[in-house]
Amino acid sequence: MRSLKFLILLITLFASFVSFSQITIVGTVKDSQSQVRLSFCNIALKNSKRGTITNEDGVFSILVNLEKDTLLISYVGYAQRVISAGEVMRSGVVLLTKKEVLLEEVTVHATNDYLYELLDKCRKKMLEHPAEHVAKVYYGIQTQTREQPIELLECYYNGYMQGPVLDKMLLKNGRVALAELDHYCFLTLHSSKGIISMDPVRRDDRYPSMPMQLGKREMHKVFILEAVPGDAEMLHVKFTPVKNPERDCSGELWIDRKSNTLVRTDVTISNAAKHPFLPLFSVDTISHVDITLSRTYRQEEGATLPDHISFSYHVTYKSYRIQPDSLKGKVPANTSRDIYTSGIVCFYDYGEPFILPYFNYDPDYDDYRKISIIPYNELFWDNNNTLLLTEKQKENLGFLAREGSLYTYENKSYGRDFLMNLQVNGKKIFQNYYTFWSPVKRIALNREVSRSSPVPVVNKQNTVLSDLYNLKVQVLLDVNRINDTLSTRSYTVLDGKDSFFQLPEQPATRAFLNIWFDLCEMERMKMQAELDTKSHTLEQIDAIYKKTMEGIDLLGKQYLKEVKLGGEERMLLKWNRMVLQELGIDNLALFPLDK
Repeated sequence: MRSLKFLILLITLFASFVSFSQITIVGTVKDSQSQVRLSFCNIALKNSKRGTITNEDGVFSILVNLEKDTLLISYVGYAQRVISAGEVMRSGVVLLTKKEVLLEEVTVHATNDYLYELLDKCRKKMLEHPAEHVAKVYYGIQTQTREQPIELLECYYNGYMQGPVLDKMLLKNGRVALAELDHYCFLTLHSSKGIISMDPVRRDDRYPSMPMQLGKREMHKVFILEAVPGDAEMLHVKFTPVKNPERDCSGELWIDRKSNTLVRTDVTISNAAKHPFLPLFSVDTISHVDITLSRTYRQEEGATLPDHISFSYHVTYKSYRIQPDSLKGKVPANTSRDIYTSGIVCFYDYGEPFILPYFNYDPDYDDYRKISIIPYNELFWDNNNTLLLTEKQKENLGFLAREGSLYTYENKSYGRDFLMNLQVNGKKIFQNYYTFWSPVKRIALNREVSRSSPVPVVNKQNTVLSDLYNLKVQVLLDVNRINDTLSTRSYTVLDGKDSFFQLPEQPATRAFLNIWFDLCEMERMKMQAELDTKSHTLEQIDAIYKKTMEGIDLLGKQYLKEVKLGGEERMLLKWNRMVLQELGIDNLALFPLDK
């Protein structure tokens, strides 16, 4: 008994030691003289691709080894600070010192080629052989109007870059908080693809132009460049439009003097004639668009890649609605609101992307649709704090929790498609194609989907029966790496996008469909039980998942062959008993064949 206690004590001490070595530290970065907090400073671990940035309050958090890790903290215009993780933990504050300002030796006018040639060389360098890179991405936005918060959105993605250009982002997990205003919600749809997809080196007619999108000759025609006092390491350039301030951006550039590589760009435009925003409904209008956008870059393996993007925009949104009788006289049907949105995109852990959920859906879905599909995972959020919420954001989140709704903020929120409750002029604006299996909810035919409308007359000579229906299920598998262990969660999902049933509904149809769905769930449960028995590598998880999907396919074919769409009552009874034994669900009692 004494040796057993000693063993437990050793295990406890060892666990405490590991916990102490790998710990999340929190620090605040400030200007050494003014004590002003520095927003969006770059925080990197020395000899590693891991890192983060400070939030708007200058606060950051990062997982470190207290004994070994050293932090490199940098910000444009300041000297880089090298500091141990242990010192950050002890002091909690990191002070940065401004670099000495140098007066430029050259005065640049519109006819002077010096800066135009430099920007042209920098642009060409960024366009040369743009290799593919992948990184983790944190994306967060907040929206308010009339001094009231109405939206707070946070997402994690894998970002895929072609050189400095963000090609696509695939969702890992997301959460959103909304509050109604005048009985309507404001959703920033496709926000991750809109403003942050502006190509810094290629012109796009949908967006305002910037100097490095243009060749030297055209740059001369569109922009005036001038040197701004900088420092020994960084060239600072200011640019203004020659004649179209509503179509071309104003702003500033920072270029590394030694390597001629782009370090940061700040752009702004007021009352933009071109912008990426569209109203959700054709009767609505967007006007008076003001945009500010700041991009910071890093050098990875000789390539210029995005490090983080901060942005804000203001739009005037006019909406025109047909008022329901219950709201007439209480809420104006036609409203004009000034909408203010700000956001941050952080690219980190290059070459070490997330393990994305095993699930197929249209990649062109907007952010909200993706969030409504992929279940919230609190284990993931507890272990991913790339950018801490600011004190103001925490205050806004509290307001949204009291006065609005927190969507996908809990594990049990999956399958509750909050988008389905959003209506305009009495019509739903989103279609739900994915149904999560539930022991307390049963599925039924959705004749609102055009592909599921019954065929009036089936010509048996020309139509194959199997061509009139298709049942597809997906198993959504969410894999997360927590320290050195892979954690898994899975869900059985009816894929209504690819499923259809164009046959008339018979007395056995509902029982037939639900027994099939339950059988798929039973296979998922077997898979999850196997995954839970011991720790697996990702390759082993892939193999188990593939085996499960093949098993579902084979079982489904056997079931469909035997029951003949529910026409074979004896075989339907057999499969129903199997479901009743495994899941405790009697579908034939819920949907009797004689009704």
